[in-house]
Amino acid sequence: MTEELIATLGKFGALRVISRTSVMQYKGAHKPLPQIGRELNVDAVVEGSVLRSGDRVRITAQLIHAPTDRHLWAESYEGDLRDVLALQSRVAQAIAREIRVALTPEERGNVANTRPVSPAAYEAYLKGRHYWNRMPRKVKEATAYFEQAIEKDPGYALPYTGLADSYATMATWEIGTVSPQEAMPKAKAAALKALSLDDTLSEAHASLAYVKLHYDWDWPGTEKEIKRAIEVNPNNANAHHWYSHYLMTTGRVRESLTESKRALELDPLDPYMNGHMSWHYYYAHQYDQVVQLCRELLEMNPNLFWQRLAALMSRKQCSRKPSQSFRRRSPFPTRTRSPFQGWAMRTLPQNKGRRPRNCLSSLRTSPRGGMSRLRTLP
Repeated sequence: MTEELIATLGKFGALRVISRTSVMQYKGAHKPLPQIGRELNVDAVVEGSVLRSGDRVRITAQLIHAPTDRHLWAESYEGDLRDVLALQSRVAQAIAREIRVALTPEERGNVANTRPVSPAAYEAYLKGRHYWNRMPRKVKEATAYFEQAIEKDPGYALPYTGLADSYATMATWEIGTVSPQEAMPKAKAAALKALSLDDTLSEAHASLAYVKLHYDWDWPGTEKEIKRAIEVNPNNANAHHWYSHYLMTTGRVRESLTESKRALELDPLDPYMNGHMSWHYYYAHQYDQVVQLCRELLEMNPNLFWQRLAALMSRKQCSRKPSQSFRRRSPFPTRTRSPFQGWAMRTLPQNKGRRPRNCLSSLRTSPRGGMSRLRTLP
């Protein structure tokens, strides 16, 4: 429920809404609210509870001014569980009214565009997202629940976005449980199905953009979908994150860094976002920033391999003479069509002067199973 309310509030462009990953780190924490507000850099906090009895549900929400811990507003909403999406919309619009946010007609339409949903499907979807947020260990469980939600209510769009994210995750080189040739077309089909049911789903546009970027190598299609995802929900941290990857891939380094920073503003405590930020600093040639950020991340988690590598490479660049550095070069070779091709050509000594296809071929023969599933140029 927390994630769904965050997604609904995120559709209001005048608000900066912190993503679930950062928010949930305070669940059960006994920190004063002013301290939480300072750490997340927010002015207000929404607290609430959900009470379910059979097919009836009651949502209680309260708005609190974070710096002073002063209650600004509280209200309860009760209805049939089938109308839970409409209840969430009412809560979000009430909060917007209380803090005097002017909503555009499109924003009002986006949050008002709800339909009754099967209680069993909604519950299965929430369980799927619960396990999804514990990935990669629980991605199979998440997939099963998303499929169950679709079976219970085939017209419910959100489970298709969850299914798309699950398939895409299975195909990543970090996990590599399913080949991209098998998983990515399924992820794309699920995202397209979600959009056919609800074109205002930011999550679905972001999921489709991910496939177009990492598998189809469709740059115009990627930019179109990711911009639409951000237009519908300006607070979608993942959308800003993938947009930064697209911009980096196409050589727009400064714009990429801006999008990475925006993603971190929306999800400041997510270790994944912070980790990728170090690489964006690296390709922007801000090596001191890389070393500083990696040092902070490694203090929190000493097992972050990629941050050790980024810090090592940055120190190496700092020690080079200007004539030895590639500061004036594009972050990726002109003909590179994938972020990993650029990574292969720039970081592996044996790849100097080789074509991206050959670089990836050396990765494909690696004993690491995930690497063997990378695509090569046609």
